[in-house]
Amino acid sequence: MRHPRVHRRDRDPQHRPLIFAGRVQQCGELLEQLAERGAVPQRLLSCGDFELVKSLALAGVGVAILPRRIAAYGHEGALRRLHPRLPIVPDEIVLVYRADLPKTRAAAFLKDAIASTSRAMPDIGLRPRPR
Repeated sequence: MRHPRVHRRDRDPQHRPLIFAGRVQQCGELLEQLAERGAVPQRLLSCGDFELVKSLALAGVGVAILPRRIAAYGHEGALRRLHPRLPIVPDEIVLVYRADLPKTRAAAFLKDAIASTSRAMPDIGLRPRPR
């Protein structure tokens, strides 16, 4: 069985769709920054969630906008940052609780476990943000 010929331009990220989670504000911010640089591909593919974006990127459909930790989770080394000079949007994820509930040992254990796990997750080419 012969494989279809892949044209050189189809391997160029500029000629492949940019896949992103359309309802996520940070994706919109990145698209605006890319547009200012004239770096938005002709085709955009908006998805409902990051897992679908990640699956399409892993399948080679196009370049994806993903949080670093989602890109690395379960597929260490499979997805990498496209270029270090392209824009990034810092994101902060926090653990929240109802302030009127008592602080329990279970809550402290959960907080410590999440913090420990996040530090152990693999990096995909971004330097950690200063704290």
